[in-house]
Amino acid sequence: MIISRTPLRISLFGGGTDYPEWYRRSRGAVIGLAIDKYVYVTAMPLSPLHPYKFRLYWSKIERCDRADEIEHPVVREVLRYRPQGPMGFSIIADLPARNGLGSSSAFTVGFIKVLEPTREAIHLADEAVTVERENLMEIGGHQDQFLCAFGGLRRIDFAGDVLPTTRKTQGADIVNSLFLLHTGITRTASHVSAEQKYRTIDGLCDKQLEATLELVDEAETVLNGNQDPHDMAVGIARLMHEAWRIKRTMSSQITNPRIDELYEEALRAGAHAGKICGAGAGGFLLAIVPPSAQRRFLERIEPKVPVIRVGLDTEGSTIIWPQPKT
Repeated sequence: MIISRTPLRISLFGGGTDYPEWYRRSRGAVIGLAIDKYVYVTAMPLSPLHPYKFRLYWSKIERCDRADEIEHPVVREVLRYRPQGPMGFSIIADLPARNGLGSSSAFTVGFIKVLEPTREAIHLADEAVTVERENLMEIGGHQDQFLCAFGGLRRIDFAGDVLPTTRKTQGADIVNSLFLLHTGITRTASHVSAEQKYRTIDGLCDKQLEATLELVDEAETVLNGNQDPHDMAVGIARLMHEAWRIKRTMSSQITNPRIDELYEEALRAGAHAGKICGAGAGGFLLAIVPPSAQRRFLERIEPKVPVIRVGLDTEGSTIIWPQPKT
């Protein structure tokens, strides 16, 4: 048996500039982090006595003789060009899917990892992009796969068709000021991303994306500065409030009355800023709450909506079983 563990992610700045429709004619950059909430993929050989070749446990149970019979699109696509003996796979996650934390890409990265445990993070992420965005034609950016594969708090730069460059960013203390508030709405990211993609192709988001890139550079400066956690949270919150104002204008589907209401409620409770996670329209709202305001914030918010605190994952996609020999 082999088990991979792959972190979910939170995008902080630069979302939208990681769409190839933008960065192949300009430049893209994002800052995001992998969190200590995970997708686990288990793979184990099946006995030849089983009357099928593949068994898959996810929200469904599948038993198939051929890869092209598998319903799960990522599993089907990956197994088509990577032949396997009789195998059983199971998928579990710390948080539900379709909530803006990159769970679909975390699964793709983790599934490839469990099949090729020694695969380096850069190639793991690159193959996940190929599977999701090119083979399956799913709409979206290219940051999730790299944040999930590498882990940590990172800046990722995109340009043309070369592999992105990724580097660790300082300021991990910012994680202590992050809270996830669930909107009560789940959605499919590709449906939300479609409008933004075509507006980007038509050049209708150029000004917003250029402004978003400037905020990435400013945020990196704040994160790398020598500040106490409170001042860092306030500085990042100031930039995120502006980023959220810009993001709202890039597609009519990014926000809705429920998200706007929850955002204002979070501000009244003591948050300094926030943004919707992922493509938008639902899922988790990220709130930045400086340490001095957190007790009051939780007292006012927790009775009303589910609140999740997160930590920083620093390993990225990894094999947790079998454990490495010492």
